[in-house]
Amino acid sequence: MLFRSGTVELRSAITGWESLLARASAANATVSVVASGMLHADLAVIATNIGRVDSVSGLRLTSAESAAELAALLSKSASANAVVVASGMGYSGAAGDQLNAVAGALAKVASIDGNVSITNALANLEAFLGKCLVGANVSVDATGMNGTKLTIIVNLELKVDSVSGITFDGLLPMTQFVSLLDRTNGAAADATGMDVAYLNALATRTSHLAAGGLGGKASLTKDVPNANMVLLFAAMSNAATVEAVATGMDIDQLKSLAGQSGRIVADGVTGTFGISSALVGWQGMLPKVAEGTEQAP
Repeated sequence: MLFRSGTVELRSAITGWESLLARASAANATVSVVASGMLHADLAVIATNIGRVDSVSGLRLTSAESAAELAALLSKSASANAVVVASGMGYSGAAGDQLNAVAGALAKVASIDGNVSITNALANLEAFLGKCLVGANVSVDATGMNGTKLTIIVNLELKVDSVSGITFDGLLPMTQFVSLLDRTNGAAADATGMDVAYLNALATRTSHLAAGGLGGKASLTKDVPNANMVLLFAAMSNAATVEAVATGMDIDQLKSLAGQSGRIVADGVTGTFGISSALVGWQGMLPKVAEGTEQAP
């Protein structure tokens, strides 16, 4: 028997609601579903019969729902009504692209909670992050993300718990550099081209780098304090190199530089500085000093 016309509100407390829904006329009956408390088996019935449903309220969606089911259910959800628990939701596999199914219907979503994994594959990044609760555990794999997306992550940094997949260099704007590095563990950095401000910002955050995670060539001056030089050297990979303008460096800075003479590129030390018995390791540094550099007695 077909339920041809009229208005009906279905909820889990109504025995046999599934059978009634399956017999509702898609053309003439007006069917609203109150999904509060419904589990996946119930939601799957609604998704299968979504053409017979006019509206759904009280949705709580999880990774148990496939991408197709999520899209179907959200298509009939009341605006900004559905709650999404994104733990376990992914971009591929048997369940399909669940996270983009949610991202494609954000107007119907009230909030996103749980363990949320964001990658470059996610559409509508800014709006999606905006729906994430501050209490959600949001991890971002920024591999392949452009500057626009990285800026979105920085602007919504309170929603982000961790960031990976970025090689930090001097091309990132300083605000992005600092904010993203503060939320990263095991990161890689390339010191090539970094000015003093970047090197000092990096030095105080080397705990966020992987062991040996600093590569490239660091260009040091007197404006990189000795404490920061020590931190940078400790974070360098075996292949990382150094050049320095030694003018104005104090004895501690020069000692630290001399102690890393194996990293100094050919003719990599320039400027005016003093050599004395107090400069431990000067013998190793001297061959790296560029011709014409003045070494005061």
